Amino acid sequence: MKEIAFVLDVALGQVPVLPDRGVPDHNVLKRITADDFAEFHAQARAAAETARRALEADTLQESATSWRELLGDDFPAPPAGGAGKAGSSAEMGFTPPQAVATVGRTRFA
Repeated sequence: MKEIAFVLDVALGQVPVLPDRGVPDHNVLKRITADDFAEFHAQARAAAETARRALEADTLQESATSWRELLGDDFPAPPAGGAGKAGSSAEMGFTPPQAVATVGRTRFA
């Protein structure tokens, strides 16, 4: 639903209002121009298409290639002969967690 609203905003040459979670009276997008928002929207849609292609890939090779296209070369390359079914944890060299992760008390940011 929100995507449709953003498409309309771009088509109308306007910037949507995005309230700040902490201070709802503040519009996070207040200083962005309509042209900048349109460019951001186009890039976000293209990235979403690439991510969708990666998620729906039939093979590990196709999936990893799409993720690397989106995230860069820091994303791991598929293993040699990575023609296995995408999403298969054994084929991906992924070990499922054995227990719930616990976050320490140190600050993240």
